[in-house]
Amino acid sequence: NGKIDLTGHPTPGADLLGYDLVDRYLRAAEQASDGWGVYHVTSFRFSAAADFATLQNHMRVVDLSTGFPRGYYYQFIEARSRYDCGNRLLIGPLQGSVYRAGDSYAVYLTTEVKDENGGDFARPSDLVALLDSNAPADADLAAEWPKYAALRTYLANNAIDPATILNATVFTVGHPRDLVERLHQQVAAAPAASASGWTLCDDGVASPCPDSSGPRACTPAD
Repeated sequence: NGKIDLTGHPTPGADLLGYDLVDRYLRAAEQASDGWGVYHVTSFRFSAAADFATLQNHMRVVDLSTGFPRGYYYQFIEARSRYDCGNRLLIGPLQGSVYRAGDSYAVYLTTEVKDENGGDFARPSDLVALLDSNAPADADLAAEWPKYAALRTYLANNAIDPATILNATVFTVGHPRDLVERLHQQVAAAPAASASGWTLCDDGVASPCPDSSGPRACTPAD
C-alpha cells in the first residue's frame, strides 16, 4: 500500500508512562511515511564474527531505479548492546550523502565474506527462494517475491550469479520533504497577512503588553 509496516516492532508497553510512547511513534510512522529514510543504516546479523578483511569489496549498495552503485560506509560490531545483537554489520550512506527520495535500493553481500576462521556463512533459505527465477511455493515468501524483482533483474543484467549472494535486502526511500514543500505551497498561495491594532507609545499611552511596567512600559515617542 506504499506505506511502511512496523508490525511486530518491540515497544516498552504502557507500564512506565501509562501509555506506550514508542508505539504511538510507530503507528504515526506507518500512517505518514511512504518509505524508508534518506540516511538510514542497513543492518545484517551474523551467527559468528566475520573476517573483517573479507568484508572489503564484497558488499554493494545499488540504486535499483538507476542501476548505478553508490558509495557507502560500513562497520562490523561484535559486541552485544542493550538494543542490538552482537556480530552485526552496519552499512549506510557516506557522510553528507543521502539516498534519493523515491528510489529503490539493494544492499547485498557476496559469499566471499567469511567467518573469523575462514569458514563459509550459510545463505538464508528465504533469500535463496526470493532470488530464484520462480516464485516460491510458500505463501509468505510468495507475497515477498515480487519485491525482489528489481534485484533479480539487476543481477541478471550484470551477469551476477544469485548463488554468490550471501545476504541482501531491498527498500524504497520515502519522500520526507513532501510535507514541508506542501506547506510552502500553501503559504505562498495564501494572501499576505495584515496587521491591525497597533499602539504607538507616547506619554500617557497605556501599553497593551501584559507586563506593561518598567522597560515594557510605553515611553515618549522618538
